[in-house]
Amino acid sequence: MIGDFSLLERPYRFDFNPLRWPKVSIVGFVGITIYCIFTLISFSFFPRNFNPINNNLSELGDFYDNPNGAIFYNVGMVLTGIASIFFYIGLYEWFMKKKKSPTLVVGLAIGIINALAIIMAGIFSETQETYSQHVFWSILIFLSFFPILILVNKSILTFPDFNKIVAYYGFGVSLIDLSFLVFLVLTGVEANFPFIEWLSVFSYISWIGVLAYYILRFNVLDIKRF
Repeated sequence: MIGDFSLLERPYRFDFNPLRWPKVSIVGFVGITIYCIFTLISFSFFPRNFNPINNNLSELGDFYDNPNGAIFYNVGMVLTGIASIFFYIGLYEWFMKKKKSPTLVVGLAIGIINALAIIMAGIFSETQETYSQHVFWSILIFLSFFPILILVNKSILTFPDFNKIVAYYGFGVSLIDLSFLVFLVLTGVEANFPFIEWLSVFSYISWIGVLAYYILRFNVLDIKRF
């Protein structure tokens, strides 16, 4: 039985032809790449020392703090948000073909909201003139991370033969995001906790990468029993 033979334990040969990869995996990898590349370009222009101890990521998009590099971070946010919309739609199509899950549908609907918030946080940067709008959309990003991680990973646990390590990792990431939200509630949005913000963002991105990889592995690796 398929359910008795763990995907993780099967021998496999990687298929290097991306034309045979599931669209959701491609979009997931593209979105991660876009965000990282545009963030690094913006970082290279930042005129002062920039690090996760003293600086929030959004400072890269402030036209006063980063006059030459802000445009790259903000454009990267918009493009990442667009890629995220297609990722959540692709995730819906891929999973629902194999197993109906109302919980997953709700989680992915919140994912679309999250993607739109990412776009809006890029349009309304941390620059003084649009700061309040940026704070609103940024908080919505982190608020939506948590239910996405809980609902999607809860659905993954019920998915036949899909590696459960993805879900357990996602639950761990949800605790990081929850910690950040608790800090915001206890200290206010003006309090500065850059390290937790960085950890929340990049752990979520890494979960997207892990999920995209295991969908790819589930779908198109040439799996054989010896």
